[in-house]
Amino acid sequence: MNDINKRREFLKNTGKVAGFGLFAGAFGSMITSCEQDELPPKPISGERVDFDTNLHPQLSSPGSHKIVKIDKVNGDDPVIVKHNPDSTWLVMDAICRHQACNVELPNSSDGVMTCICHQATFSFTDGKVIDNKGFNVPDMQVFETEYNSGNKILTIILA
Repeated sequence: MNDINKRREFLKNTGKVAGFGLFAGAFGSMITSCEQDELPPKPISGERVDFDTNLHPQLSSPGSHKIVKIDKVNGDDPVIVKHNPDSTWLVMDAICRHQACNVELPNSSDGVMTCICHQATFSFTDGKVIDNKGFNVPDMQVFETEYNSGNKILTIILA
């Protein structure tokens, strides 16, 4: 084989490799574009999410509470589900929004929650800031709820 044919063969092989690389890159992009988004879509305002309190027997007594994650409610962040002493229900953030830190819950149903990062305190009755410790700390988000005592379903209405 002479030098011209060697060069021609080299260029053909280089073109094949480059073409395959372009095809593989484009094909890979097409495949990954079919994947679902990792983040679920934001809930629709006014959407109603049911929480079956039958599955959480520790919430059966007035004055009880539990930190849970509920699909579609509060993104990936947990919420506090509280069965108030007067038999009403409260659902609110379990995360301080100043630095996205957990809050410590009180021992009593009318105590205060404390941010573990900067010690801001919040009312366990309504989620309002009691002492912000000099930081710009918003109130806890509180979700509107409805409770069906017949089937013990707590409906959370998203804002």
